[in-house]
Amino acid sequence: MKKFGLIVLALAMCIGLSSCTSKAEELALSNRYENEVDPLIIGGEEVSVEDFLIEKLKEYINSEDFIEKQQEYENLGGGEPRKFIVTDVIEVQIDGLGSPEYSAHFVGIKADWDWGADGVKYTDTVLAVSYVTGEIRSEFEYDKNEKIKKNSWEECWRSMLKGPLVGTDYNGGTIISKSETRNILSEEAIARINEAIHE
Repeated sequence: MKKFGLIVLALAMCIGLSSCTSKAEELALSNRYENEVDPLIIGGEEVSVEDFLIEKLKEYINSEDFIEKQQEYENLGGGEPRKFIVTDVIEVQIDGLGSPEYSAHFVGIKADWDWGADGVKYTDTVLAVSYVTGEIRSEFEYDKNEKIKKNSWEECWRSMLKGPLVGTDYNGGTIISKSETRNILSEEAIARINEAIHE
């Protein structure tokens, strides 16, 4: 009977530890947001959403993955691919999300661009960039069947990539959480981003 009790206790401890690990990861993200990558101050200097996106999109359109996707478009008989042109940008910021609470700050981007993958040609793309980590992801990086915990960091990514900019009719509603604040970049700001990333 004592052995059975010890086994039950050990299992309970394992479950508790795994729960603590995911909470610790969320807390680490929160601390990173607070201390390392402030949305307005990066490296000690004020950085606008436009400047942040210009830097990240320049990296993206010069990446090996980007060039391979353009090459595949050509290989599929699409001719010379059109340049990557940003058409829509939505900034989303949330404080006090999840448990323990953390902050999330993402920018969603829709762009016209000819590219190919897995034998299929595409004419636009949706991307999301995190102010917290600087990471950029595309809408095709998710397994639709993947189980994602509610109010988790991964759910924020999925909401940005699978929600507002897929299709053409964003209605201005909630993207990640009812407590979020949203900012839709103006046509003038988007024009400046496109000019800067192709200069």
